[in-house]
Amino acid sequence: MRETLEKLDIGQTELARWLGVSDRSIRHYIKGERPVPPSLALLLEYLTARPEAKSWFTDRLKEKQERK
Repeated sequence: MRETLEKLDIGQTELARWLGVSDRSIRHYIKGERPVPPSLALLLEYLTARPEAKSWFTDRLKEKQERK
């Protein structure tokens, strides 16, 4: 998972914000302390195949922050 995030240039904190989870959850997945949920594995697989989709997530996060 760490290699995939590095390849996609997505930080742990950024991914946690996209998913609405804590940074700690992402760290547990990266360290192998918890299994990566299938939905997250699927998302990372999709982004690996279509890295241009990353901007969609970034834009949604910005919109969400602007509404606050």
